[in-house]
Amino acid sequence: NVHNFPIDLDSVEAPSING
Repeated sequence: NVHNFPIDLDSVEAPSING
């Protein structure tokens, strides 16, 4: 769960600030 910019789902295709 790195992609947690909008919401932490399950590292899905989402804009992340963590990479």
